Amino acid sequence: MAFSPDGHALATASLDTTVRLWDIATSKTIATLHGHTQGVISVAFSADGCTLATGSEDKWRGCGTLAPAKPSTP
Repeated sequence: MAFSPDGHALATASLDTTVRLWDIATSKTIATLHGHTQGVISVAFSADGCTLATGSEDKWRGCGTLAPAKPSTP
């Protein structure tokens, strides 16, 4: 598992082949990411929090860009 640099999200790796992103404040799943064919064993955020890297038992390494949060309007 890995916390985003801003501390608002958590990424979890799973042996069910998925990666889940969680909203820390609500403890709800933001997204479930698919693509690996075997269990995911590692996840890591980039320093700016816009990229998530994954590693799996299928020896495939994933790297994806996360959409930046939309700025809130006053």
